[in-house]
Amino acid sequence: MTETPTTTCTVTTGGLRTLLATVARFAGTDDTLPMIKSVMLHTAMHRQVPQLVATATDRFVLGQMHIEATGALPGDKLVPLDEVKRALAMLKLADPLSLIELSVVDDGLRLAGNRMTITLELRDDSFPKVGKLFDTPKPTEPVGEVAFNGPFLAKFSAVAKEISEGMPGRHSMRVEHSSKTRPAFITIGDCFRGLIMPMRMPDEGMPEVPFFISATEQALLDDATAERAEAEQKAKRSAAAKKAAATRRANAAGKPAGRSGKAAA
Repeated sequence: MTETPTTTCTVTTGGLRTLLATVARFAGTDDTLPMIKSVMLHTAMHRQVPQLVATATDRFVLGQMHIEATGALPGDKLVPLDEVKRALAMLKLADPLSLIELSVVDDGLRLAGNRMTITLELRDDSFPKVGKLFDTPKPTEPVGEVAFNGPFLAKFSAVAKEISEGMPGRHSMRVEHSSKTRPAFITIGDCFRGLIMPMRMPDEGMPEVPFFISATEQALLDDATAERAEAEQKAKRSAAAKKAAATRRANAAGKPAGRSGKAAA
């Protein structure tokens, strides 16, 4: 007997809130590009466990995160950014440990649980095909200097901080780039991955950044330099003294300095 495909997905309320809040920061804000002013939701298997996956991009950065789930949604569901914000406002009031069910209904995506129900509008637009971007071959040789937009990179830093909360020393992310013109890969923990486009720099390359140190550091550096110079001079004097002593001994023995053996007949 063929099983009926599952059309609902269940996750924890806290997990869904984190998922949407984390990924929404990567969504576009341009009203003329509604397909990216959205968060795409779909379900997939990871290590044989169902996952609810959220993806968003503004064309310059992309964020994708997954949380463990039960069940599955039919296909990709594109949720407008404004609807995501409305869902987050509701989820903020709910018990994070409670369960919430996502189901596709005629008028959108319904979230039900914890005595709350909300139906989110869905877009008919197609989300960009971003999956193939993660299949870019890893570099086989050094790429060289690559520049990134600071505020864009800060979005990933914020994710790393949130994911590593409660784990001191784990606020980190791995960045891999294969080209100066293709997006770099960013991995944070085992639940988030992203992409960031490099900045285009002038032909002369990266600008030179001055190196500044404090007056105290400069004084310590000067002292260390003076001590090193004094040690080098002392070593030179010692070497010269040893050479002179060897010369005197050789002259006293009637032999050229630095040579051994019998004198010529």
